[in-house]
Amino acid sequence: MIVSIGEVLIDAFPDYSRVGGAPFNFAAHVRNLGHPVRFISRVGTDADARTILKEMQRQNVPAREVQTDHEHRTGRVNVELDANGSPRFDILTGVAYDHIDPGAVGPLDAPEPAQLVYFGTLAQRTPGGLDRIQRLLRKRPAEALGFLDINLRRNGYGQSSVEASLEQADVLKLNQEELEVLARMFSPKSGLDSFRLWLMERFGIRLMALTHGERGAELFTLDGERLTARSVPVDRMKDTVGAGDAFAAVLAVGYLRGVPLRKVLSAAVSFSAAICGVEGALPADPAIYRNAAAAMEEEDHVR
Repeated sequence: MIVSIGEVLIDAFPDYSRVGGAPFNFAAHVRNLGHPVRFISRVGTDADARTILKEMQRQNVPAREVQTDHEHRTGRVNVELDANGSPRFDILTGVAYDHIDPGAVGPLDAPEPAQLVYFGTLAQRTPGGLDRIQRLLRKRPAEALGFLDINLRRNGYGQSSVEASLEQADVLKLNQEELEVLARMFSPKSGLDSFRLWLMERFGIRLMALTHGERGAELFTLDGERLTARSVPVDRMKDTVGAGDAFAAVLAVGYLRGVPLRKVLSAAVSFSAAICGVEGALPADPAIYRNAAAAMEEEDHVR
């Protein structure tokens, strides 16, 4: 069982809207890759909440642990795309997912023990949100992995939330820009390679995934293994929204299933490229998921 905790929201693009939020996208990908998932979040009582619940049903993501907030509106992000399809986010504050109630969440070891708990920093952007998510993370079984998809959004994190999250992380996914932010935060005078090693050792991170967008991605293990995957061409680029969430889902599922890391990395890079060819974060064509599962069994792009 994989548990995903955090935001679900409406991504409002200039010409259309989609249900989004990294933890929801991750949960939907995991479910469509054939792995059981629990999703813990909070929405309001508005039309956006109804849209989200309908999309969760379409994606077969269980909604029983999505709480209803009668005081705060459902999360929403205004998204603008540049000429390359890269997004700029305007994330609304004071919304329902900032108020997830850990007391309303059942045990994370029943009825099926969590193997991995996925989380990010956005739902921890306020002192209250930080306290609530950390309380939830402390409920996970001792053997369950903490998977931090750090997702550092403008005005969406602080050193306290970053450090608390890293303390809970066994697996860390981040991009090059986020690694540079962490380096400035913790060790401004060290080089990135030495900082990456320090970060893994300081926080006991077993596996780090470092993504480079169109230049591919890398995996690092605490015992010194380093794997590199080349990027996969995108035939018809739509946008890059959700590409990182797609990468994270394949990484989590493959890692838990014991797939060799080089195959997991190749499949994750290929799947994230496929997501760049659809509008928004979630594909309508189930063949994309079949291809991702098959990629973990085939020859890959890792050198």
